[in-house]
Amino acid sequence: MSPKVLKKRLEASDKQAKAVDLYLQGWSYRRIAAKLGYSGPSSVKQAIDGAIAKAPSRAVGALREEVDERSRMLLEQLMPMVENPRVSMEERLQAIDRVIKVDKELRALHGLDAPKKMELAAELTTAPSPAEAARLIREAFGDHAAKKNVEAEDSRNAGDIPEAAPAE
Repeated sequence: MSPKVLKKRLEASDKQAKAVDLYLQGWSYRRIAAKLGYSGPSSVKQAIDGAIAKAPSRAVGALREEVDERSRMLLEQLMPMVENPRVSMEERLQAIDRVIKVDKELRALHGLDAPKKMELAAELTTAPSPAEAARLIREAFGDHAAKKNVEAEDSRNAGDIPEAAPAE
């Protein structure tokens, strides 16, 4: 690795470490981006996520605990505002919005909103007949999609529509 490339990687790693440190201090992604010169909040989130992915599991656990604790402290401070009838409706709605955002971060932190895994099975065959293709499409997408496919296939076979018809 050339010294120039090594220097660039070390600078990026240092910037990433600073982003994690500022995040742990409670800075927002937007504020970190402005301070460290990231293009935006999503770039900061990617940098922090990348640091977590590279960090040893003990460090990740410590980071999760820190973020969890900070998020729970925020919720403890926000909930009295949400529940207090003397607080204006506008302030209560703002507090509710913040509670939702903090709760979303906690759910993501603990993997509660992980994408659902789906199993997909398929058999590979030689070119199916139009009727078999329609049955497979109907099975996967419903009747409407299959009818459109069969109509298009019939038109092409009858010579009504050229094979490379431009889309409108």
